[in-house]
Amino acid sequence: MQEEWLNRLNTVSFLKLFLKKEIPETAEFERELFSFIRKILPEGGRILLAGSGAEWLGRILAQDPRFHLGVLCASPIHQQQLAKEGLFQQPHVRLFVEIPTDSWDMVCVPDGLIFLSEEEQTEALKALKPLASRYLAIGAPNSGNYWYWIWYIWTSLYSHEALPKAIQEKDLISALQRAGLESAIQVFLGQKLTHAYVHWLYGMQESLRQIIYQAHRSGLIPQEEGAAYRLIVAPVNESSLLPDAGKTWQTVSSQWADAGLISKNALADAIVLAARYQAQSAQQIQTLQEEVQYLTRKNQQLLDEMTRFRNSPAWLGYRLFEKVRQAILPSGGRAVRYLNRLGWVRKVRRFIFRNYYAELMDILHAHGDVKGVIVFPPSIEWKATLYQRPQHLALAFAREGYLVFYCQPEYVRSSPGYHEIAPRLYLTKVEMKYFKNISRPVVMFYPYNREYLPYFNEPYVIYDYIDELEVFSRPLSELQENHRFFLRNAQLVIATADSLFEQVREIRPDALLVPNGVDYGHFQQVWQQQEPPPDDLAPIVQSKRPIVGYYGALARWFDYGLLHQVAVLRPDVNFVLIGPDYDGTIRQAHLDQVSNIFWLGKKDYQELPKYLRYFDACMIPFVVNDITHSTSPLKLFEYMAAHKPVVITPMRESMKTEGVLVADTPQKFSQMVDEALKLAGDPAYHQLADRVALHNTWQVRAQQMIARISPDTTGPEFNFRLKMYLQEVGRDMSPETRNLWETFARSTIERGSRTASRLAPWMNFHEKSFLDVGCAYGGFLIAFAQRGCFRVAGIDVNSDLLQLAEINLKEKGVKGELHLLSVEAPEFLDLGTFDMITCNDVIEHVPNPELTLQQIARVLNPGGLLYMEIPNPFWYGFLAKDGHYNLPGITLLTPKDAEMYFKALYPNTAYGVNEYHLIDWYIQRMNGLGLDVRLLNERWVEPAILLKEMEQAIQKMNAGLNEVHIPVQLAEKIRRRARLLLRYVKRRAGDPNAYTHLCQTFGADFWIILAQKR
Repeated sequence: MQEEWLNRLNTVSFLKLFLKKEIPETAEFERELFSFIRKILPEGGRILLAGSGAEWLGRILAQDPRFHLGVLCASPIHQQQLAKEGLFQQPHVRLFVEIPTDSWDMVCVPDGLIFLSEEEQTEALKALKPLASRYLAIGAPNSGNYWYWIWYIWTSLYSHEALPKAIQEKDLISALQRAGLESAIQVFLGQKLTHAYVHWLYGMQESLRQIIYQAHRSGLIPQEEGAAYRLIVAPVNESSLLPDAGKTWQTVSSQWADAGLISKNALADAIVLAARYQAQSAQQIQTLQEEVQYLTRKNQQLLDEMTRFRNSPAWLGYRLFEKVRQAILPSGGRAVRYLNRLGWVRKVRRFIFRNYYAELMDILHAHGDVKGVIVFPPSIEWKATLYQRPQHLALAFAREGYLVFYCQPEYVRSSPGYHEIAPRLYLTKVEMKYFKNISRPVVMFYPYNREYLPYFNEPYVIYDYIDELEVFSRPLSELQENHRFFLRNAQLVIATADSLFEQVREIRPDALLVPNGVDYGHFQQVWQQQEPPPDDLAPIVQSKRPIVGYYGALARWFDYGLLHQVAVLRPDVNFVLIGPDYDGTIRQAHLDQVSNIFWLGKKDYQELPKYLRYFDACMIPFVVNDITHSTSPLKLFEYMAAHKPVVITPMRESMKTEGVLVADTPQKFSQMVDEALKLAGDPAYHQLADRVALHNTWQVRAQQMIARISPDTTGPEFNFRLKMYLQEVGRDMSPETRNLWETFARSTIERGSRTASRLAPWMNFHEKSFLDVGCAYGGFLIAFAQRGCFRVAGIDVNSDLLQLAEINLKEKGVKGELHLLSVEAPEFLDLGTFDMITCNDVIEHVPNPELTLQQIARVLNPGGLLYMEIPNPFWYGFLAKDGHYNLPGITLLTPKDAEMYFKALYPNTAYGVNEYHLIDWYIQRMNGLGLDVRLLNERWVEPAILLKEMEQAIQKMNAGLNEVHIPVQLAEKIRRRARLLLRYVKRRAGDPNAYTHLCQTFGADFWIILAQKR
């Protein structure tokens, strides 16, 4: 019981929810509380702080060196939080991980008692009371404060943060009585801290908020109803009474037990549940109403268009033509039948009356091995002057193994049908109704093309918030409606810039930041190849002056005035602009009047590297405003891929990029041009630019989204960091071994998902807790969180692997606990108990496997499941190559001999395997720990087949031993043991009584164990 209440005392501090907010009322509350404690202990003294709240109260009291503080904290996780506060850096503050035995003037529980049950409260106070020589103090939020309950209900509705319930005075006083304390003083503090409750009521009108503030400042509200915090101080003996406060000490009486407060928690919870249900219902109704209004409006538009078409000259002419045709060549007539027999007529008919449904089915059938189907509804023409985000993403998804259909807008004149323009990428010009035949496609939508949503069958919708809505040409009200709809209903919301990302996160905390990227291979040719300059650029190059270039749209967001002034300041530099006159602004800017500014017009995307090659530096001189702050220019990473230094104006999104040069005035811009020209030939800058570009390719962007679309796929940042990590730790290993490790690591979520599927028949994952012992890359935490576990935790002894796991969890949008901890350490028990535990590929690495099993059994809840996959050292496949290092025969050796073998090959690398045991050894020890064990192996290798496979594996092992340079005695020992194993199997292969034994001992690569705690 003591361990339980001591751990629960370290739950997140209630008051820290407010004290971490930077509002002036918190400082006043801290001074008020500090003043009260100094009044009780004017000479200073020894104070023991127990449980949550110690960080903020300790920080307050540590200001006075006369107070010698002790902090009782049993949780390593909470100890780390306390260390971040800097408490233990002060000489008069000590940490206790167990209940101390010495005496303290005051023992205080700042607000941790909130989280304990009635029994635990009594147990805690009885344990802490003997430590106090003068006072025992308990703090809690003031449950008599009306605005606490309003804040509680409001925040529960609109926040995902777990909130504590205010504990009643009756409960606290009863707990003190049960601990043997009969008198106490109750002090109400933080009258103005109540402002924090009102301050964090999101959506409240400011005028109403100010009225509430004035009411609190007026003094009309009694202190016991207006204060945010309540501190109850109980003297442990009569000598502790203060001479000047004797009347303040009160004997516990029933008047403190206000019956009206007892039901407040339950009532608040009922209100929260009812309001949430009502809000969800209202939101669903609103969504349906908006959808009906939207479809009604679109239907009316179609009817209007149909009416106009029927009244058009073209339709009237067609009807007249049909009448004439029927008169001359009636359908089904002899002339028509004759024409249909002609081959060229049939070809013309097939071309005119193409079966687009059949063609689509043929394409899907031909690409049956793809990862999935992604459709880009009509948005931007494929061959637009400016190659933009949708085209790049479509290509990237196709390269990642998806079948992609990129639909051309209706206004584009292109041949109908499906045209494969790259492997798995089809440029499409057909009616959208045909896509209804694809089940569950991934569909990319933008704020302006929602009208295509009804044409898809159960789509996985990705909403790409690419720019501020004001940028687009559609009516703003329509764009806003579409935006709200997609934020509520899309399966995945992505944003291109930090400011856009922050906007959507308020509604979609699961949103993903996916900035623009670069087709690295397309712009890499700038510095890899040499070609003469294009004809229109050649005269500028021949002038021998440096060229600072820009390509992209020339529109109102381009700062023509800035460029004009810079060009006047720098007549020694040529400024080249490439791109279309998007809105007529470049002609209005009269840049042709400046002799060193050259506008070369628009160029095809494929031609851009030829121009970029002759730029000495590049620029993005945009006007700085809210729109450009949210802009992620494609050209920025393209410039970097070409190793070109870049000068930009101070746009927040672009300034995040390492290596850019920023200027906000013409003079500063001129200086940065000089700096850019210096960097143009700097190899160090080229390396930096190359690294930035490789981190921001379109393939990386596509992989980010695939990591969310596909539950079992690891993300690009994880894959990149993994490769760097394996190159470092595996530099002495063979490429084959490194590939083995990388394949194993990248399958971490897939393996976790497979394990979760095996456990699904045995346990419902919803609201269950899960622990992965030896979590490595964190894939099991992701898989079990995706199945519904409310708490997922992992431990490992390798900090590098935990860093990779943290990246993996972040990319998959999963919140989990990661602890640098050994399963054999005493602190392991501080993690609490779990309903499911996995320990795969771990038990052979630990120093003490028996202790490991004991520790796991202790934290497994009754009825909980333990799942283990343990490599079988006698499996024939591992004889030829073991599963850790691809070494022949090493699993047949003792730990000492195996390490000698390994060190002979890799003297600078630690051998990671400790000891292998037989399956019976594990089963016997698990049974002794109260675990019922069963083997889940779905298939075993039959003894007859096993014998043949083992003979072949031993032959491969002997050949492998001839190629590795290890001591001769070790090689002979391996061969001798292999012969003994083979002889053992031969003798028993025909014995029916030995069938099960042979199958279990030699017939599986891994033993799959499921154990349930009794």
